[in-house]
Amino acid sequence: MTAMLLTTVGRLGHWLREGRRPPVADGVLPAQVPVLRDAPPTPSAGHGGPGHTSPWYATLWLTGVDYFSSLGYAPGLAVLAAGYVAPVATLILVAVTFLAALPVYAMVAKHSPDGEGSIKMIERLTGGWGRLGWIGKALVLTLLGFAMTDFVITITLSAADATHHILENPFLAPHVPRGPVGVTALLVIGLCLVFLKGFKEAIGLSVAIALPYMVFNAIIIGAGVARLAAQPELLQAWLAKVQAFDVAALRAQLTRMSADGAGPVAHLDGGGTLMLVAVCLLVFPKLALGMSGFETGVSVMPHVSARSADERVRNARKMLATAATLMCVELVGANLVATVLIPAQEFAAATATSHAGKASGRALAYLAHELLGAGFGSVYDVLTVAILWFAGASAMAGLLAILPRYLPRFGMSPSWLEFRRPLVLVITAVCLAVNWIFSADVEKQGGAYATGVLVLMASGAFAVLLAERGRLLRSWVFAAILLVFAYVLVVNVAERPDGIKIAGVFVAMVVLASVVSRWYRASELRVCGVRYRDADSEALWNELAGSGDVVVIPQRTNSPDARRKSGARALQLGNGASQRHAFLHVNLLADPSQFDSPIEIAVTRHDAWYVIEVSNAVAVANAIAFVALRLGARDVVIGLLDSGTPVLNSLMYLVFGTGEVGYAVRAIFMRLREETLQRTYAARAEFDRRRDVQERELLRKALLLDDADRSERMAAMFQDELRAFEAQVAKAPRMPRLLLFDGE
Repeated sequence: MTAMLLTTVGRLGHWLREGRRPPVADGVLPAQVPVLRDAPPTPSAGHGGPGHTSPWYATLWLTGVDYFSSLGYAPGLAVLAAGYVAPVATLILVAVTFLAALPVYAMVAKHSPDGEGSIKMIERLTGGWGRLGWIGKALVLTLLGFAMTDFVITITLSAADATHHILENPFLAPHVPRGPVGVTALLVIGLCLVFLKGFKEAIGLSVAIALPYMVFNAIIIGAGVARLAAQPELLQAWLAKVQAFDVAALRAQLTRMSADGAGPVAHLDGGGTLMLVAVCLLVFPKLALGMSGFETGVSVMPHVSARSADERVRNARKMLATAATLMCVELVGANLVATVLIPAQEFAAATATSHAGKASGRALAYLAHELLGAGFGSVYDVLTVAILWFAGASAMAGLLAILPRYLPRFGMSPSWLEFRRPLVLVITAVCLAVNWIFSADVEKQGGAYATGVLVLMASGAFAVLLAERGRLLRSWVFAAILLVFAYVLVVNVAERPDGIKIAGVFVAMVVLASVVSRWYRASELRVCGVRYRDADSEALWNELAGSGDVVVIPQRTNSPDARRKSGARALQLGNGASQRHAFLHVNLLADPSQFDSPIEIAVTRHDAWYVIEVSNAVAVANAIAFVALRLGARDVVIGLLDSGTPVLNSLMYLVFGTGEVGYAVRAIFMRLREETLQRTYAARAEFDRRRDVQERELLRKALLLDDADRSERMAAMFQDELRAFEAQVAKAPRMPRLLLFDGE
């Protein structure tokens, strides 16, 4: 449906394509594939990437809109998960942040200075895993599914929490519908409209939103600390409760606040310091939302100004460490004042029979209204809505960057993925569906969000472990960190399986769409460049291509004996005197799971025969079709093995690039013929559209001319139209005649 809309020549298709040509064909014509000479010069370190960079302390706020925005809902979720021991459990979160997450992403920054992140590292480091590279690609596709979970839930969860702030604000609530699902949907649609219009991540805007937000958080926390200083009995009562820790009391509090019960402490009994530590370790995974910004922190590295790659890595590490420090300080303070000052019933989640508590998902906003008044609280609500919305915008930008970065290179994406607006519409539709499924409930989406975050953090630890496996001490350290993240992930999945279910849906969507797209695009030429082995090969190739009567005979074995015994030579094809026989042998790339690859061509001559050897091809049939079309061959003669079933041959071709190549070559020729017709139709439609505009303009001007000038201008216009038409309409390449016979 999306592809059909894109190919529309009317206003809708033109708008979706943002004025670009419609994707009438996924592949390229053989003549458009470039000849590769010497390798292009590598850009100097520190000069690539985006045109605009900023100091690390300014770029800090760009990653902060994602990382810091969780302060809007993290304290409320922490109390729901850990009850009155939430501040103690938060200390474990701080320890994991500084002892695990920060070291991991400091190393990810080192190994990925261009901001491509842990997924790119894993793709690079697992390229040779499994037979023909498919295990590495399957792992990358799985991680892309979890990354989609993270980004999509970031959009919906942030919008849902922004809705909660709006509905609980005394000034804003009367002016919006009461249904949270509808309001959240409006926020998501608003985000979609902004990206359809055109959105760029602006560092200046992120500073204007995130910096005041953190200042207001500090003011609220300071006001809370001042209230505790004025009423020390509140803090003393909480400390006494923690010192006399009893699981039964905590279980009773958690049961009153949540319809899901006491969670991991439901079956525990006892008390004391050791039991307190054990409970904090059990509930800590639910607090993992406070570590959500590290992958984003690495992705913004190209925006960090630096004179060299090493300086960029150092600056990025400063940025990550500063962001972690700011976040942890405010998170500890927020969880402390929220736990001690806010009545437990105000944290209660919504149920079928009761509304959520006033502090549910908005603990700091509740304190802002209670301690500093409705005016200050309303300004804070606006800031919170702004940063939560901007966090969704950051996630949308991440999706628009990550999907086109990987899937097209794998041949696992439809042609419309290169267009921003259709992708925005698809992402928005997915977000609206997730919002409806979770009823715009922040707590319900927490499990899926935490799952996506933890899988990405575990993948970061895994990537660093692979990159540093040659260093024994570092290998042990990052293996231990990987085990920590694996534990947190397993506990989170066991406690909230809905997270892995929704993540599994995204993974299945990515894998299924990728497999279908790979199957559909397998019949493209899949050659992105040509390199000749030597000057003699290029000269012989040009000689052969200029002869005009070439018969290409693919062979499975490149030997003189196989050429002498070839049954294709016995066929009477055309004029024998001018006919040139080119025997072709194809060597596959070591990893044919790659979608396309530049090929190397070696051409030699033995008596009247030309011998062409192609190396680094991703599929035999595609290389044969490319060589025949590039040479302008008249005939392609292929012997059939007649082995295996059609289904088996299709699978062999799709996965390994082999199988019964004759039928695959036929499919490639048919696809290219159809695409050529589509190009011609699209070019004619575009020509007609532009001609109509020009003719209307000229006719308006011609009314003011005399007959002679009018006739001259009209004749010139028609000549210009003819030249433009001939230049624009693609010339269809001559298709070789394909002859299939039994034998070799």
